[in-house]
Amino acid sequence: MRVIIFQQNLNIIWQDENFLVVDKPCNILVHPSVDRSRPDMQSLVQAEFPKARLLHRLDFGTSGIIVFGFSRIAQELLTQADKFYFCMVEGQLSKQGLIKLYLKDKKGKVQSVRSGGKVAITEINTLHCTSTYSLVRARLITGRRHQIRVSLAEHKCPIIGDTLYGGKPYNRLMLHAIAMILDSRIVLSSIPDSFKKAFPEFDFSSNSWFFPDK
Repeated sequence: MRVIIFQQNLNIIWQDENFLVVDKPCNILVHPSVDRSRPDMQSLVQAEFPKARLLHRLDFGTSGIIVFGFSRIAQELLTQADKFYFCMVEGQLSKQGLIKLYLKDKKGKVQSVRSGGKVAITEINTLHCTSTYSLVRARLITGRRHQIRVSLAEHKCPIIGDTLYGGKPYNRLMLHAIAMILDSRIVLSSIPDSFKKAFPEFDFSSNSWFFPDK
């Protein structure tokens, strides 16, 4: 399995005949909005790669890996991909393993419900704790809207900056799409400075976080 690491100060992580993988900054839209003066990833990418088709989305505040496709098979290959995220959450999260919820959209917000929702499964590993925060690696088993955000909030450890789900205000949403196993390749984004500053004692450079159980 080949590892591809995003180089600092570059926007394009990896490209082949099927995919264009791009590093999304936080606080930028994925799709164009009514206000055309606001930048968005789709327009920025398609200005240089007109045939690139956006295959999924990230929330406005989320940074990290986002994938565009060039071929018909690209969407199918993406559905088979493993997606990993870094989260900075409030408190010392003791939960490890799978979180299973049923989620339902209600008035622009996603809620955990007992019935009538869609199943959402997230694998959680706590990588490092300080006295007030935890660095968490989340792996998506399903791909529901706001899945990671709601799952952590339900366990009383909301993501920092996620005021929609009870998190403390911050200068950004501390959720980053750090890695993806896509078409037998491990694709890695860079580590945002905001995470490095929040967890100065954690060794991000070793990539040991990718296999936290080993």
